[in-house]
Amino acid sequence: MTPVRSAVAGVRLKRTVCLVIVATLAVGSAAPAADPPPKAQRLDAAKVRIVLFCPNGVRPPVDYQSGLDRLADYTDAFILSGLKRWGHEPGVKSLFVRVDENGRPTDDGTGSVEVLGVIGEHGVDRYTKPDTHKEAVASAMRHFDLPAKGDLWWVLVYHGDPPTRFSDFRGGNSPQFGGWSIANYDSRLPRLRKTMPICAGLGDEMALKGMVHELGHAFGLPHIGPKAAPRRRHDNTLMGPNNFNYKRVAGRAVQNGHLSEASAAMLAVHPVVRGVPLSEWNLPTVKVADLALRPTATGNGFALAGTVRAVGAKPINAVLGDHPDSLPGEYWAKHYVAPVGDDGRFELPVTEAAESDGELRLWFTFPGGETTGNGRWRGANGAVKIPYRYADGRWTKAE
Repeated sequence: MTPVRSAVAGVRLKRTVCLVIVATLAVGSAAPAADPPPKAQRLDAAKVRIVLFCPNGVRPPVDYQSGLDRLADYTDAFILSGLKRWGHEPGVKSLFVRVDENGRPTDDGTGSVEVLGVIGEHGVDRYTKPDTHKEAVASAMRHFDLPAKGDLWWVLVYHGDPPTRFSDFRGGNSPQFGGWSIANYDSRLPRLRKTMPICAGLGDEMALKGMVHELGHAFGLPHIGPKAAPRRRHDNTLMGPNNFNYKRVAGRAVQNGHLSEASAAMLAVHPVVRGVPLSEWNLPTVKVADLALRPTATGNGFALAGTVRAVGAKPINAVLGDHPDSLPGEYWAKHYVAPVGDDGRFELPVTEAAESDGELRLWFTFPGGETTGNGRWRGANGAVKIPYRYADGRWTKAE
């Protein structure tokens, strides 16, 4: 493979992993000539782009490519296998941009993950907050000649070897980028194996669940808590509470994690998972009617029934978050999924309802990747909110 000299003096890196200095002085100075950084792979389909961000004065670990390959392999296995367990067939073999030894993109899930390396203009003290992702992504777009929209961005910040770390993990949707997340790059990542639990052992030490959890937010996933049966196995959801709070509330340490049914339903329609371009995602006009709470056939909890009409797209699934007043926090909210019939009818059994007043949050998935309940906002932010009351063993809609 032809090596490419980066803008960092004395460093030679593979074509797929190039560091560029963002500092204005470094870029604008009359430094010795160096080969320009290569353009990143520009693909028709949307992908997750990985940015390795180092503050000025911090050198990345020599084996960071191995670490990020392991992280991408682990994330692919966790999410794509999780989708299949819930009956969804992904349209891709990998969520990430991958290249072969000659730098050519692959679509069979093999090859090294493409890493966009960026060195910040300032030192570590300026890069401790989540808004670090803005500089990292904007710099990667500019220096690697990538479009302003079209992909999701996973920024891994390296401050140094443990115990030094970037600690303010966050993620979300962005009108500028499509989706973003930021977490710590842990120099122990080259030791990661796909068979390791996400919530225990080395995974716990590296905050592995936190890394992938924030990427889930980039995909538009809300917080989704574990149900009773997984908790009996000391199992948590990807979008549920962190390991510390799980132990604090459940009274025992979490051992593993899984992709919930609601997360799978939302991810299954996402362009990155389907292997199609990320469009503007104009939200359909949605009208929900005939909402009613009724007993379930088994007598456990209650069911929300109703009808939905949408202009421009047919809903696939209804997704419902249950937020009782007794909830220890939104990370614990249980979610339920049911198909929407050809006539627009749906019924969602809430089988683990708490004996408490609360609020239901309802939205729908659509074939083009849209997720909304009110047609104005995406995902859980665009949910239809349905308050309810509990008394004498029954749940009823609040008037």
